[in-house]
Amino acid sequence: MYDVIIIGSGPAGLMAGIELKKELKVLILEKNEQMGKKLLVSGAGQCNFTHSGSILEFFSKYNNEGRFIKRSLSLFTNEDLIEFFIDNNLDIVTREDGKIFPKSLKAKDIINIFENKLIKMKREIKLKNKVIKIEHGEDFTVHTETGKYESKYLIIATGGMTYPSLGTSGDGYDFAESLGHRIEPLNVGLSPVYIKDDELVNLSGITLKEIELSHYRNGKKINIFSGDLLFTHKGLSGPIIIDNSRYFKNGDQLRLNFGIDSLNEKKLIKNALREFLPEKITIYLMRKCNLDTEKPMIQWNKKEKNKLNEALHELKFSIDSLGNINESMITCGGVSFKDTSSKTLQSRMVPGLYFAGEVLDVDGESGGYNIQAAFSMGHLVAGEINKI
Repeated sequence: MYDVIIIGSGPAGLMAGIELKKELKVLILEKNEQMGKKLLVSGAGQCNFTHSGSILEFFSKYNNEGRFIKRSLSLFTNEDLIEFFIDNNLDIVTREDGKIFPKSLKAKDIINIFENKLIKMKREIKLKNKVIKIEHGEDFTVHTETGKYESKYLIIATGGMTYPSLGTSGDGYDFAESLGHRIEPLNVGLSPVYIKDDELVNLSGITLKEIELSHYRNGKKINIFSGDLLFTHKGLSGPIIIDNSRYFKNGDQLRLNFGIDSLNEKKLIKNALREFLPEKITIYLMRKCNLDTEKPMIQWNKKEKNKLNEALHELKFSIDSLGNINESMITCGGVSFKDTSSKTLQSRMVPGLYFAGEVLDVDGESGGYNIQAAFSMGHLVAGEINKI
């Protein structure tokens, strides 16, 4: 009989494991052959674990303006996480964009800190132990492929559904539903978008800085975003797309504003645009608009000028699809906060059951916000159990 069982060893589960009181008998169940497998590949293995700046700036980076995790983030801030790692002899580096990494740029260095602390605390860790079923009576009974384990308290920290090859295959949603919890609609987040346009391949790799993008659905403008845009061989990416993909659906329209309001009409279009746009984009625009590139714009008729004006201020792209679960970084949706206290992260339905991390209906922008949230939630859950 354990005091606490933790299912999952991502950042939320790892933080909870070391923050629970030493005298508690704790079991960590992980279905992979190693802990923190998804964390190991985050940021191409470099692990951007948080962001600099005031914690107050964090809230707007999450769905629902961070309403569900304000307490988690406030009790264990980005500064607290940085201090934790420095205290554990991890050298860190902050990039100009505010993203914070281990100085070694190796996620394994972060995992090692938790592994060493868990071993020192004599936590029991069972790898390659996939949970099959959870039962709740007076206590919790967790059934795995190799046996069953009982505990007074249970923390589900199984992550989302993206990158299932790394173990995050949505198990936690099934466990939550089996215990009576609602799941907010699931979708991919931090995802590229794909556009059916064979000529986009010619723009692959081009980045536009601080561009404006309008989002339309059924002809109605929903929002306007600004940021850096990256063209890929099959669509659009970059922070302006990745960070706002949670709002997109197949069939939505994105309209790109290059912010060019004045051109020298005495010049050929390709020469007039040269100081504003890469040559490949100019060629792309001319083909899309079917404009005459061999005569000065001053000789164009009104229809031609209108075509150019629309292309420069509302270049339209229709979303064919979002990236799939093997390409998108996080999951949007999850265990509903209608059934979970945002103050304690304890289930409102099942006493003693806690959720932490991406399994909950929490998703943030890229830049370390999601990993910070998971660490903060793991810290909060451990603190709540320690009070009991």
